Amino acid sequence: SIWTDFKPQIEGLSRERFTVVAWDPPGYGKSRPPDRTFPDDFFQRDADWACNLMKTLGYSKFSLIGWSSGAITSLMIAAMFPGNIRKMVAVAGNAYMTPEEIDIYKKFRDIDSWSEKMRASMIAIYGEEYFRKIWTGW
Repeated sequence: SIWTDFKPQIEGLSRERFTVVAWDPPGYGKSRPPDRTFPDDFFQRDADWACNLMKTLGYSKFSLIGWSSGAITSLMIAAMFPGNIRKMVAVAGNAYMTPEEIDIYKKFRDIDSWSEKMRASMIAIYGEEYFRKIWTGW
């Protein structure tokens, strides 16, 4: 969720200098329902939804900051809708996953192997059943 990962940064941005639109893709954080799904094109779907949100809010041009999946979604928005982007910062996004990275993710698929602190913060947002479902789906 945007608020678990970036609340201090979002709250620390100058409201005099910036209009901040912080969003969670549908199925994450407070953007539920619907449940989160992961078809092969989910990053393109998220990019389309995010750009449509900004247009609905009245912004035809905007800047993006994305980290991890947000960076990938930001890159997709820039590729799909280049005329809408002023500036962009994309951090820690990836274009593909190596077999070694896939093995690492598989080791963390079972949330029971996580530390109590990490597991508890996600369960507090999503509930245990839903969090298990979306994490495994991802």
